[in-house]
Amino acid sequence: MRYLIKTKKLLYFLFFIWILLLIFRFFYTNIDKTYTWNNAPNMSIICRCYGEGAGELWNAFIMSYLLFWPMSKWPNSDVNLIFDDENILDHQIANVFAHLPPFPNIHFEKKPTQDTFCSNWRSKGYSRQIYSNFYSDLYSNNEYIGIVDADSIFVAQVTPEDLFVDGKPRIIGFNGCCTGWTDSVVDIFNIEPIAEFMSDNAFPVIIKRNHFKLIREYITEKLNASTFEEAFKFICSKLKGKYTQFDLLVHYLWKFKKDEYSWHLRDWDAGKFKQHVLFHKRLSNNPKVIELNRPIIQVMKHLPIHKSTYPKFNLDFFKIIYDYLCLASKNKAGDCKIFTSLDIIEGSQKNLFTDGFRQTAEWKERKMPSYLNPINEIPWSGDISWEEAYEIHIKNLQLREEIDTNKWRKYNGN
Repeated sequence: MRYLIKTKKLLYFLFFIWILLLIFRFFYTNIDKTYTWNNAPNMSIICRCYGEGAGELWNAFIMSYLLFWPMSKWPNSDVNLIFDDENILDHQIANVFAHLPPFPNIHFEKKPTQDTFCSNWRSKGYSRQIYSNFYSDLYSNNEYIGIVDADSIFVAQVTPEDLFVDGKPRIIGFNGCCTGWTDSVVDIFNIEPIAEFMSDNAFPVIIKRNHFKLIREYITEKLNASTFEEAFKFICSKLKGKYTQFDLLVHYLWKFKKDEYSWHLRDWDAGKFKQHVLFHKRLSNNPKVIELNRPIIQVMKHLPIHKSTYPKFNLDFFKIIYDYLCLASKNKAGDCKIFTSLDIIEGSQKNLFTDGFRQTAEWKERKMPSYLNPINEIPWSGDISWEEAYEIHIKNLQLREEIDTNKWRKYNGN
């Protein structure tokens, strides 16, 4: 009798455990397993700033980062803002940013003791920003550094797979010529440029932190300079044509670290840009360059600076941001259901694969909310939060697979 009672208790206990397992299985299969990406790469966003550009930084990069970067889901990522150390205004502005979301890490860069910067092309401040990006590794201990400009903006919800392909940081460039950005590549690296990486859609430019020092040392040695500061002075004052940090940084990676990066080099179709045929002419016919053209979502855009080309830019910028927010939330955020149409959705989707900052639709066809003209706050309202919109977008990443990518050459490599 006692044996039967023990057996019965054991059966009840096993039945209870079975019920618990069923409940656990039910909830486990229905929860969002993407709560955090603890196994995502350790990555820092680096943005070189200056005090007088605070408005641009706040309204462009910072605003878009708050809207589209998954801060809670990507815990091993951060933001770092770099300012001039000798400038009082920079210290004041930096102190403000340090106490505002996303609460970035603040760094101050000392000005080189030797004469380093040039105004031969644009200003000394511009050359200082380019110079500074070569030292991005000094401001983070993370494995990967993603460089952005203060006037570059996120236009799509970001996930690690957008920025890393097969575990390698993606590099975006376009196989088009004639801007002059790559002139210094030939002089320094003694190779024909493979693409232009000063591209509107290439941000963030992701480079392994331990490669920056190698790049500085290589350029210094190639130019027979005693310091990188001396080498940089030669680049900005003696070399012909324009120069960019991105073309120099990335061409080193192509020459020496190609297998450690995932390459996505857009091949231009000159026929569609007849007004700029020379600009959109192919830069390289190298088969290895052409076969590396591969479609990928472009999570950032560079704001246009040519007012003649974008006469309504100040209004269009916020409308475009609004359209991307609606796309990210599948029209469940704010007033998206009222003001969104099929052409806006399709335009926003295709825009994630285009170069430059494009209009997403003809806005005259719909009346925008009054608070968008002009706008003084982030255009987000309604019953859904940013995090909820992130969840919706993350669960619908198949959007990217539905977009026409015919403008890209098919990838034929491994």
